[in-house]
Amino acid sequence: MLKIIFGIIEIFSLIACAIFGYMWTQDPNGNYEPWLFLAGLIFIAFEMFRRYEKELFSKDGKISSIIPWFRHWLSRPIIVRHQRDNWWHMGATGNKEPSMQVVSYWYITNQTNRPVRILNAYIVKPRVYGHVMTKDVGSQYHGSYPVPPNTTTDLHADFWINPPIRRIGKDLLVDIVFVDQYGQKRKIRNVEFPSDKKKAPQPKSLQVEAIYALENDIEKKVAAVLKDEINRYKKFGRNSGELGSIYAVCSRGKIKSIYQDSWTDSKSGERQEIITDPENSCIRSENGDALVNYYNELQNESDRDLFLNSLISRINRNKEYYCVSYLILYVLFRVGHLKDGLAALELSLQLQPSLLDRILHRKPKEELLELHQRYGYSDALGLINGLLRYEHPSFTYNELDLIEQFISNVDEYAFKIDEKINSIRSYRLTSEK
Repeated sequence: MLKIIFGIIEIFSLIACAIFGYMWTQDPNGNYEPWLFLAGLIFIAFEMFRRYEKELFSKDGKISSIIPWFRHWLSRPIIVRHQRDNWWHMGATGNKEPSMQVVSYWYITNQTNRPVRILNAYIVKPRVYGHVMTKDVGSQYHGSYPVPPNTTTDLHADFWINPPIRRIGKDLLVDIVFVDQYGQKRKIRNVEFPSDKKKAPQPKSLQVEAIYALENDIEKKVAAVLKDEINRYKKFGRNSGELGSIYAVCSRGKIKSIYQDSWTDSKSGERQEIITDPENSCIRSENGDALVNYYNELQNESDRDLFLNSLISRINRNKEYYCVSYLILYVLFRVGHLKDGLAALELSLQLQPSLLDRILHRKPKEELLELHQRYGYSDALGLINGLLRYEHPSFTYNELDLIEQFISNVDEYAFKIDEKINSIRSYRLTSEK
C-alpha cells in the first residue's frame, strides 16, 4: 500500500516537473527554477526509497547497520489492540481514597531473532507506572514471560491513577509506553478506555396515544385493537420468531413463525419457496380478523374511509404502533387496500438518506428504540413474505407487480419476497395447464 502511495506521489511530481519545465521555456524570466528543482528532488527521493527500501531501510539494511539506534528502532516489538475491550473502573485505595483502575489488553509480536521481555509500562500524562503481564506461549499462564522470536502472544497492562483524573462515566484517553529489556520503547498514542459505569444510550420513547382522548368511536376501536396487539407482540414477537397474534395453518399444523423460510434436501429440485397445496393453508390473526370483520360491517362509505385513515395514519416510526405495522398491513390487504398499505410503508417507514448519507453512500442511521420497537419495518416485510408463502392464491397479478416494485426500493432485508413472486408466477403457469 505504501509503495502505491509513493508511486502516485512520483507521478504527480513528474507531471509537476513537466509543467514547470514547459512554463519556464515559455517564460524564461519567470521564477520557475526553485519549483522545478523541488519537484525533481521529490521525484528522485521517493523513487530511491521505493526501489531500495529493503536494501537501505529495513532492519537488516545498510543504514541500520551503520546507525545502531536505527536498527534497534526497527526491531521494536509490535504491539496492537486486543479483541478484548480496554476499560477503567473507579476503585479505592487502602485509605478509602478514590483511585482509577485502568486495564488494557494487547497483542505483542516479536519480529526479531532473540527473545523479548516487556519489563514495564507507564502512562505518559500523568506519569503513572503500571503492572505488565505477558501470556506464556506454551501455556495459559500470565506473568513476566519472554516472547520468543517471531511469535505473537497476549499482553496485559493495568495502572492505578491516584488521584482520579476522570469522573465516573467519562472516557479516558492517554498515551502508553511499553519498555523491553533492551530499553526500547514502544509508544501507543490515544488509547481509549471507556468507563465501566458509562451510561448506555437511552432508547427513544415513541408517542403514546390515550384512547379516551379520541372522539370518534371507529378510531377508538381501531386503536384499542392495535394496543392489544402491541401487548401480544411484546410477549410473542421477534425474540421468539413470531408476529403477535398472526400465525399460519397448513397441512403440517399451526405455524407460529410465518416469515421464516426453510428448505430441505429431501425435496431437492422441488418448489419450496411457496406451499404447493394452498387450498389447505391460510394465515389467521384474532386481532386482525376482528378488524376486518368490523370493516365489513360498516355500511357507510365515510365510516369505511375513516376506518382506513385510522389504520394508515398509525403506520409511523414515531408512534407506539410502529411495532405492529405488520397487523395494519394485514388488515389493509384483507380489505383490498394493499396498495395504500405499501405506499404508507414506503412513505413513513423507509428511512430517507440525508445529503451526507448520499455523499458517503451509506445507510441512514436508525434511532435507538425500545427492544419491541426495533423491527417494525422488517416485521411488515416479514408479513408480506409469509402471506406470499402460505396464501399466494389471494394475490392478483397486479398486487404481485406492486409488491415487486415496492421491494425494489427497500433498503431493509426483504427476506425472499422476490423469489416467492417468481415462484408464484411459475406455479400459476404450471397449474393453468
